[in-house]
Amino acid sequence: GGWIDDQALAASVGAARRTHGYGRRRVAADLAARGITDDAVIAAALGDDGEAELQAARDAAMRLRRRFPSGRLGESELRRLAAALQRRGFNHDVIRSILRESDLADQLADLEDD
Repeated sequence: GGWIDDQALAASVGAARRTHGYGRRRVAADLAARGITDDAVIAAALGDDGEAELQAARDAAMRLRRRFPSGRLGESELRRLAAALQRRGFNHDVIRSILRESDLADQLADLEDD
């Protein structure tokens, strides 16, 4: 495909992955797996909206949180939630922000104090 085709595919894949709660790293990896390696095309598909990345992570965290019984999450559950977000392509800073702003903030602080 040509550059225009790559742009269209990248935009489509990027939008679909973001809608389904995947982060920048995962979207970039999916694009590379489809043979789209042009940095400019990938950058355009990912956008530069940090708030959109945070919102995608929030949405993913809420969906992933349903896997755990309601109530306080233990250390292993928090680690599993963070690992699941990382596998979805969110970086450490985004994951930390999401966990801090949620009701998990106190539990995260407890873990960091250990």
